[in-house]
Amino acid sequence: MGVPPCSSAAENLGERALGVPAGGPRTGRTWVFGRCGDGGPPCSSAAENSGERAGRRDGANVACYGTSLGGMTIADRYDDVRDPELPGRLLSSERDALIPLLRARPDGDFALRTACPGWTVRQVLAHCSAALTRVVESRLEKGVFSPEANERDIAERGDWTNTQVVDELERGMTEAGAVIAKAGGALDVVALGEWVHAGDVREAFGEPGAYGGGGLEHVLPLLAHVSREKRHVPLHADLDDVDEPLLLGDAAGDRTPARYIGDAPTLVRLYAGRPLVGTRYELAGAGEAELNIFGR
Repeated sequence: MGVPPCSSAAENLGERALGVPAGGPRTGRTWVFGRCGDGGPPCSSAAENSGERAGRRDGANVACYGTSLGGMTIADRYDDVRDPELPGRLLSSERDALIPLLRARPDGDFALRTACPGWTVRQVLAHCSAALTRVVESRLEKGVFSPEANERDIAERGDWTNTQVVDELERGMTEAGAVIAKAGGALDVVALGEWVHAGDVREAFGEPGAYGGGGLEHVLPLLAHVSREKRHVPLHADLDDVDEPLLLGDAAGDRTPARYIGDAPTLVRLYAGRPLVGTRYELAGAGEAELNIFGR
C-alpha cells in the first residue's frame, strides 16, 4: 500500500516491497527497546554506573549506539530477527479500532478530503481494501501498486456502496496477516502503510490522536524493523510517551545517528511524510525529508 504521494505507491513501495533486493536478503541489526546486549540490562541501567542514561536528553546515548564490547558495538550483538506475526497483530488491532468508527460515520463523511493529494476518505479506504485483497489473493503482479494500478483499483470499486468498501477492508485486515507472515518480510511494509492510511482517515474525520493510540505498540517495532531492512537513515528517538529509546535505521555505515526528541505520533508523521502542522519536536543530524521511509 502506498503513502504520500498516495498515488505513487509503486515508486515508494512497489517492486522493492514485493521482491528481494539484489544480492539476496539483507541482514541488519536489531535495536530493541532498551536492550543493550544479549540478555543484558535495559539501556538506562547499562549506563547508570557511569552516570549516563542512554535515552537521556542531554545527548548521552552511549548505551545503545557505539558502546564497545571487546571491539564490538552493542548494535553488533544482535541479529535482526523478524517477528512474522507483528504485521498481522497490527492489522487486527487497527481493524478493531477503525471498522467500528467507519460504520458509525454518515455517508457524507466518506467524501472528506485526506492528507493524500486528490483522495477522499472513500478513495483511501478503497485503495487500502484493494491492496489487502491483492495480498490475500496473491495478485501481486509487476506494477501492482503503481499509481495507475492504484487508480484502477479505486475505479473498480466506484459503483460499490461505502458499506461494501468497509466490508472488503475488514476482510482484508482479518486475513492478510497470515499471508504477510509467510512472505519473509517483503510485505511487512504493507501493514505499516495500512495503519498510516487509517491515521489519514481519522485525521480527516477530526478524530484526536490520528497517528497514535494503542496501535503504536505494534507500529514502533515494525517501523524500526522496516527502517533497518531498507537501510534507512540511522536515528535515535527519545520518545516522550515511551519509556525506552527507539533505535531506527542502519547503523552499519559511517553516518552518525540522527537524534529525535518528541512524541511517538509525530515520529510516525515524519517517517510517513505526513503534515507536521501543530507538532513539537527536535530533530538533529537529518532532514525531515530524509526520514520519509515511503519516499525511498
